[in-house]
Amino acid sequence: KDEKYKYFKVRGKNFEKLIFESFRMRFETLQYYPNATYCDENGQYELDQIIVSDDWIIIIDEKSSSFVNNYTFIGNENEKLLNLKRSFGKGFISLSKAYKNFKSKNKICINCKNKLINLNLEGKQIFIAMITLNEIKSISGSLSKICKEQKLDHLPLLLSYSTLFEIFANVKNIDEFLFYFKERDELINKNKNISFDVDEIDAY
Repeated sequence: KDEKYKYFKVRGKNFEKLIFESFRMRFETLQYYPNATYCDENGQYELDQIIVSDDWIIIIDEKSSSFVNNYTFIGNENEKLLNLKRSFGKGFISLSKAYKNFKSKNKICINCKNKLINLNLEGKQIFIAMITLNEIKSISGSLSKICKEQKLDHLPLLLSYSTLFEIFANVKNIDEFLFYFKERDELINKNKNISFDVDEIDAY
């Protein structure tokens, strides 16, 4: 059991590093803050990635859980949702809480690699996203149901790692990448359309 937990922990850290390096290689002029923490009146919270430009901020949570591979083989619907909540629920809550905190302030102090950094949030658009190591096409509808049940202030974009790289391959610059994020965010949050179950790359 200890060896299995150690493996999952290493896999998670390696996936976080992979996402960080993938973004930095594709858009090297942006500011990146991996594994940063911030505080509010209720405590301290860690965020896997914070990506900052002059006009916007993307907050990312990464999930390397292999549970999604076995999802379609679990027959009981309640058991499916319970396991999904265990794998993704805390990430949804963490992202939604970060969105609310970042959106409501003009400045926020984060700690990244033991260095305190004051981020200027004034006028910046805030986006939140969850990126999974494994494909989520078969479970995106159930994940959306969990989001709705938890009554989150703001819903994250759900992207698999392969979808992220497909987007990287099809956008010419950071503006086109941001356009994708803005369109998806509006689809999910402004239009409250969280029940679609399609390939993310075609969602807009």
